Amino acid sequence: MMNIFFLLLLEILLFCFAYIVLNQDIMAPSVVMCAMFIISTLTAIINIHNWSIHYSFLSITVLISGIFCFFLVEALVKTFYAKQIKSECRKDRACPIKEIDMQRWLIAAILIFNLLICHGYYLEICRIVNVYGLSVHSVINSYRILFTSTALRTETSAGATSVILNQCLKVVKATGYVAGYILLRKIIFFGWKRKNVIYIFIILTSLIPDILSGARAGFIDFICAILIESYILRNWKYGWKIKFSRKYIKIGLVLLLIGIPAFYFSLSLVGRKTDKLMFEYVSNYLGGSIELFNRYVQENGITKKSDFWGEESFSGIYTLINKLGYSQHVPNVNIEYRHLNKRILGNVYTFFRRPLHDFGYWGMCMFTCGVSFVYSWLYYGNIKGREYLKKTEYATIVYGYLYREIIYASIDQRSQHILSLNAILILIIALLLFFWITSVHVVWNRQR
Repeated sequence: MMNIFFLLLLEILLFCFAYIVLNQDIMAPSVVMCAMFIISTLTAIINIHNWSIHYSFLSITVLISGIFCFFLVEALVKTFYAKQIKSECRKDRACPIKEIDMQRWLIAAILIFNLLICHGYYLEICRIVNVYGLSVHSVINSYRILFTSTALRTETSAGATSVILNQCLKVVKATGYVAGYILLRKIIFFGWKRKNVIYIFIILTSLIPDILSGARAGFIDFICAILIESYILRNWKYGWKIKFSRKYIKIGLVLLLIGIPAFYFSLSLVGRKTDKLMFEYVSNYLGGSIELFNRYVQENGITKKSDFWGEESFSGIYTLINKLGYSQHVPNVNIEYRHLNKRILGNVYTFFRRPLHDFGYWGMCMFTCGVSFVYSWLYYGNIKGREYLKKTEYATIVYGYLYREIIYASIDQRSQHILSLNAILILIIALLLFFWITSVHVVWNRQR
């Protein structure tokens, strides 16, 4: 039983070590990953008797070595770019960022487009569950029950039955990320203006499909993007010379205090029900992954268990290959459930379960190093300490879109969603939309 306290101690030590080595950057990928594991482990400790936790040293070894691999690669990448970052941070430069204003006709077009596509998506859901005439809540609830009980694959879920609708939903999602970034940019650099409220409407319409499908992940993904993008934009404003660590620790605590009740009470909004109390329900997600990973390791060890290469980690890629006409077995993106106690089932196992299952212990370490390199290269090689350039903004949008993987690390791994055709297309559309908004507008001004 006491082993889990040892796990918490090691996580705290890794957090402090990463925080110091990475120049007290509270939003550095490794620092955030360690912080999330500390929160999840604390939640598991609170439930130590409720879940009958007996943590194994093998599970501790796998978790700590995985986190350390992620940190080690980030530290090496940071060291590689250290001279370039310092030289640019030393420059005394006024902020060269110019305000972006979306043209009124484009804002109106986006809002009308989003609302029309959301309405079409709602009708598609009604067609699938055959509940025309009932309330929106009943429709969402019926679709959610049908989707979870029959384990519908992507090809038969709403949106996938219409190729055009499916692609349009990606555009709707992309508009939210672009509008969120532009709104942050305006507030941080130019202050709040009443006309900025229109961007909030775009964001809200982009989140409607998530409500209709009974999913909350889209909201969390968007908040993750906003959180890191605001941090980067604040640092741009002051030339990366001011540390915002204390400010963002406070923001993180506030998000937890608001987010936990919001996550629970949003159940009815997305067509779900539960007989569990708030802490019991939230603990299942926030801390259950730590104990479920322990039980997986105790039952299966640390050797490869997948039937074929990358079965769980790269299910999104296998789905894409299958869609391109090459017959492939497409594994279910959801993995098996385990009991935490008689009342609670869970199937989230931290970031490390999928690569451990797919590649074994050393393969998991290599996979973790690869993921860390991508995030570290984006952050230190293209964003942190960099002078403002157009390409820096594109890198920030990409980094914000992918940042959810770090926030989710102590709960689940999102690579199977990120490495999918849907996610890639949404990101490409967002980048193209941002390019159009910023570049075409400038050209038209010059013609005047």
